[in-house]
Amino acid sequence: MNQLFSSCCLHIRQEFIQSDLVSMADLGFQTSGSADMDVVIRHKHLCHSEEQFTMKRQIIVQNTLERHDIHVPDVKNVPRVALLGSGGGQRAHTSFLGVIQQLYKEELLDGFHYVAGVSGSTWSMSSLYQNPTWSQDAVKVTEEALLNMSKGTGPTLLEAVKWFMEREKHGNFSLSDVWGAITCRIKGVPLETRTLTEDKHGANPYPLYSTVERHCFDCKKTKEMWFEFSPHESGFLQHGAYVDTSLLNNNFDGGHVKPSHKKPVNMVQLQGMCGCAMGDFAQIVKTIEDILWNWGMLPHHFNTSIFGTIL
Repeated sequence: MNQLFSSCCLHIRQEFIQSDLVSMADLGFQTSGSADMDVVIRHKHLCHSEEQFTMKRQIIVQNTLERHDIHVPDVKNVPRVALLGSGGGQRAHTSFLGVIQQLYKEELLDGFHYVAGVSGSTWSMSSLYQNPTWSQDAVKVTEEALLNMSKGTGPTLLEAVKWFMEREKHGNFSLSDVWGAITCRIKGVPLETRTLTEDKHGANPYPLYSTVERHCFDCKKTKEMWFEFSPHESGFLQHGAYVDTSLLNNNFDGGHVKPSHKKPVNMVQLQGMCGCAMGDFAQIVKTIEDILWNWGMLPHHFNTSIFGTIL
C-alpha cells in the first residue's frame, strides 16, 4: 500500500500541441516579468489559488491514508500524489476510466491530489469533470462515459458546423476546434463547451492537462517544451511562465493581455489541442477523411487524396 502512494511518477509519451492557441511570442514570455504583468514568471511555487486547493485536498487525502493504516499526524506532511494517464486515443480513454473505477472501488481515489493526462486520457478527464462531484460516485460516472461511447452518438455535423461558425464569428476558429468536435463524436457526448476554469471543485482531485509544443519538433530541438493547463493557470513548465487560464485565447504584448472579447478556452478546444493527431499532418488528413465518411458527407467515388492538397 505504501508503495502505491509513494509511486506518483509515470512516464507519459510525448503529445503535440496545435499551437494556434498559444505560443511563446503570443504570451509575451520573452519579457522578464513584473508585478503588474499578466504573464507570471515563477519557477518554484504554486499559484495562491492552487495552494489553497491543495491545502483543502490534503485533509481528504489524510483521511484516506488513515483508512488504509497509513498514519500522517501532521496534515502538512501528507504526500502529494498524482495519478498520471498516458495517451492512446480510445484505448487510453477506456482504460483510464477503468483505472478510475477500480481505484474508487478500492477506496484509493481520494488518496490523490492530482489527476493529470495527455491525449486519450484527457478525453476521460473532460467527461469526468463534467460532474462537479464525480469522484464521490466514480462507478456511475465512468459507466455512463463508457455507455455513451458504445452508443456512438455525439454531435451531428449540423451541430458541429454551427459551433464552428460561432467560433469563427469571435475570431477563435482553428483546426483544433475540428479535432475537438471529432473527439466528442468519438466519445458519444454533446460538445463539451464548459471552460476549464470551472473545474475548481475541491471534492475532486486537481486536473492537469499536458501537451508538447509542436514547433519544438519542427525545429529539431533536442528538448521538448511541455505546456500545462490547469483550472487556475496555464503555461510552459520549462520557463516557469504562466498566465491565468481565463486569459488564454487572447493576444499578449510585452507581458500584458490585449483588450478583446474572446471567450476562454473550452473543453472542446482543449481536447483538440491535447490530441496527438494535431501534431502529425498525415494523421490530420486521415482523421478528417474518416469522420466525413462517418457523417455520410462523402460519396463512395470521392477521391480523398484531395484533402492533402486542400490542407
